[in-house]
Amino acid sequence: MKSRRFLFVAFVAVLIAAALAAGRASDASSHAAGANAAGRPTVVAQSNAVWFCPGLPPALPERSARVTFSNVGNAPADVEVTDLADKGNATHLTFQVPVNAVVTKARSQLGGPGALTVETFGGRVLVEEGIE
Repeated sequence: MKSRRFLFVAFVAVLIAAALAAGRASDASSHAAGANAAGRPTVVAQSNAVWFCPGLPPALPERSARVTFSNVGNAPADVEVTDLADKGNATHLTFQVPVNAVVTKARSQLGGPGALTVETFGGRVLVEEGIE
């Protein structure tokens, strides 16, 4: 009876060790899609990808909101932003982010308060929304 119990405990210990080892594994892509050093969420979008932001809570001042687009790829990226305004019609804005460049736009430049959909075509683009 003791040998069965010992085998069961040993088996559970091996499973726990394997789970701990798998939990500590790292992958370069998982770090890129996580939070940056300041703890703000960052989304890595590959070519032809879509990023969605539900918009700011109404209590926050929209004049201090910024959206930053960083092209870390080796080709220029076309970005199309669709603003799904809370009040009014949806608006579209298209612009280009050069290779190894960062473009920051005030949230008000992208349309009225509401959700944003960002589509990227071309390079690898990181999209970050924040408040200053």
